Amino acid sequence: MKRYIFPQNKVLVSGHRGESCFGLENTMCAFRRVLDLGVDMIETDVHMSRDGHLILMHDDSVDRTTNGYGKIKDLTLNEIKQLDATKNSKINISPEAPPLLSEFLELMLNYPDVLLNIELKDYPEDDEKFALESADKICQMLVDYEVADRTWINSFSGKLLEYVYLKHGNTFYYHGFYPWFILGEMKINP
Repeated sequence: MKRYIFPQNKVLVSGHRGESCFGLENTMCAFRRVLDLGVDMIETDVHMSRDGHLILMHDDSVDRTTNGYGKIKDLTLNEIKQLDATKNSKINISPEAPPLLSEFLELMLNYPDVLLNIELKDYPEDDEKFALESADKICQMLVDYEVADRTWINSFSGKLLEYVYLKHGNTFYYHGFYPWFILGEMKINP
């Protein structure tokens, strides 16, 4: 596997949720805007819908960032794709549904030098089986799209990071949080 070589004496700039300054977080518009600015990395958040699709959204519900209501894990892809994820936009743009991870990765294939920071947002502490299925689908998609060598797997759950690491080892980079107690109980020393 090819490994990312970190540039010396360079601060890497990341677009957190894409370009979120104008109320567009985790939308395709937000990702295109930060790519146009020349970022080194894009961070995004992934949840799984009730019917197993990988949706990009920070919160576990659609309430704050769309014109809909409900938890992502309780909604189907069809229900989510009816929503407008630009309801908080501070600029005039066309409505846009929350994107799928696959849509984001299709875009990123055109930017092979941009790094990815993928935050796993379905937590084992809430529903272990669901969270592990979500993590497995995310990781498999990253491998299938051949972007694993430039991807950081990120989570606030140490249990989830350990699960992915034990299954995939150095396929990905890993991003946890300090102080370590934030990650919860872990068997591996981070």
